[in-house]
Amino acid sequence: MVCEEGKTMTIIKRLAAWQKTVVLVAVVIIGTTVPTALAFQTKGQTKGVGHSVVTVKTASASDTKAQAFTTALNTYQPVTSTATTPTIAKIPITTVDGDLLDIRFNAQSICTIGVLTANSFCSVQIQVDGVPVAPDPALVSATDPGQFQWDTPQVASTANGNARSIEGWVSPDGGDHTVQVFADAQGGATLTLNDWTLVVERSN
Repeated sequence: MVCEEGKTMTIIKRLAAWQKTVVLVAVVIIGTTVPTALAFQTKGQTKGVGHSVVTVKTASASDTKAQAFTTALNTYQPVTSTATTPTIAKIPITTVDGDLLDIRFNAQSICTIGVLTANSFCSVQIQVDGVPVAPDPALVSATDPGQFQWDTPQVASTANGNARSIEGWVSPDGGDHTVQVFADAQGGATLTLNDWTLVVERSN
């Protein structure tokens, strides 16, 4: 009786030289590909190549009275709750060099105006350490705030609220940082926010 190993060796001996080469190449490819695939699958939850989520922080508010932002303010104002002790849409977080922050803000939003005008809109901005990070800080300046149009004005008498979201990424230097959300209204509009959530994920 010939064992299975003996049968295999007998088959290999009968193969032509070129057939043996094909077998060896196939073994090498399988041996190198399988470990790589397994390694990729076991990385777990990732944000981009090589980034795994290590910290998640949140802040949220749900009030019976919403927070309003008007054109009269003409500048970004901090998003907060309207409670007696307000919750600010602000999260402190510590990073190390190479970390990536994924920042998401969502809220119930309604942007209203008495009469529609060409340059009216409502804006929300994410900042890290006072610097805009999303979605296009290059368009925002001290004299022209609110370039990102979070919401479009509707005539107040027929306006409907909706859920909206903004997300941005930044890779700051290692250290202590502050993530905060601000809002603004332009061109005679009024922005009202309620039931908001701010989420910051740190990955490395």
